[in-house]
Amino acid sequence: LAFRIALGTAPSPTQRQESLSFLLESERLFRGEGSIDRESTDPVDARLAAWSAFSQALLALPEFRYLN
Repeated sequence: LAFRIALGTAPSPTQRQESLSFLLESERLFRGEGSIDRESTDPVDARLAAWSAFSQALLALPEFRYLN
């Protein structure tokens, strides 16, 4: 849905897989897994932070860099 809202199109299979991997890895990192300091974050906060990072990444795509 994020791709449709931001870009007006569905993601390719590769984009879909990379996006899911990004979200899962980001959420894991925001929860503090794999971190030396072991400071854990609420799972809901970690999920919101992962989606926030993903949204920022979508807006950093080349489609948003230039005006036609």
